[in-house]
Amino acid sequence: MRARGKLVGILCHEYFALRNWQIEEIHFASFAASLVTLAMESRDRVEAQESLRRFKLAN
Repeated sequence: MRARGKLVGILCHEYFALRNWQIEEIHFASFAASLVTLAMESRDRVEAQESLRRFKLAN
């Protein structure tokens, strides 16, 4: 997964045998990684907003 242009994690979909992944499974894995990245970016935005709020209160 990438955030702010950097690799920030790997979402692993392990299967302990040789197999051919179906296109739907590949799309689901990509979607799941996108959701995790979106959640991380949302958390970062909330933290930045809170920091700005604290800064404004201090000044």
